[in-house]
Amino acid sequence: MSEKRYFFFKMEDDFFSKKEIKKLRQIAGGDTFVLIYLKLILKSLKTGSKLYFEGIEETFAEEIALEIDEKPENVIVTLNYLLQKSLIQELSENEFMVNDIGGSIGSNSSVALRVAKHRAKKALQNVTPVTPMKQLVNGEKEKEKEKEKEKEKESEFLVYPNEQYRDIWKVWRDYKYIEHKEKYKAIKYEQLALDKLVKISDNNVDIAKEIVNISIGERWKGLFPLKQQPNKQQQKQEIKPDPSTYIKPEWLEKEIPFFMKDKKNETN
Repeated sequence: MSEKRYFFFKMEDDFFSKKEIKKLRQIAGGDTFVLIYLKLILKSLKTGSKLYFEGIEETFAEEIALEIDEKPENVIVTLNYLLQKSLIQELSENEFMVNDIGGSIGSNSSVALRVAKHRAKKALQNVTPVTPMKQLVNGEKEKEKEKEKEKEKESEFLVYPNEQYRDIWKVWRDYKYIEHKEKYKAIKYEQLALDKLVKISDNNVDIAKEIVNISIGERWKGLFPLKQQPNKQQQKQEIKPDPSTYIKPEWLEKEIPFFMKDKKNETN
């Protein structure tokens, strides 16, 4: 029993972008003509890109139409176009060749295909299935790695008294950007602001948290010591002038000119 062989055609990724194919598709019924062309290519694989007329029908076009289950009139239009564009060459009355596909034809024996399928199946069996839970765990691990990378990048520049100050500062920095769209223009300026927080909190984590929380709650743009933080009532209170601080002009000490005297008082 002879071993069965399978033939295949390697289609180029720009097949449908070629001018000849685009032109063929623009003709009325063009998609059908392109399909007929592909069927002719596949039919020629076993015979070295050649198509033969065996005389079963009256013409080559009718015989091809019978074999590939297409209408003869459509096959005639397709063959004429392919001959015109040199995609098919007439070698003789009974022999045609499909051009430019020789290097794209390949074949495999049935045994080789079975071996390839077996190897592919075995490779899939050796792959450990990823469960949804495992995906979730892996996702969390990736997030943790990203956080560690961010901390490593920050630690290259900013100096924190401890890890707690790092977390407090991240909250403050994120707030400034989200609420006020502000970022520190340089690392040195950010370090100065961080050092200020450490100083006004007396290097106390709890005080630093309270300072940051109050500034965020009041939507302030800066950080202030607890005893110096602005009071709303104080901000709204109007400054009233002290009369005792008035300085009288010298002319008030002198006699009031007649043109400035109150006429009503004189009459009274």
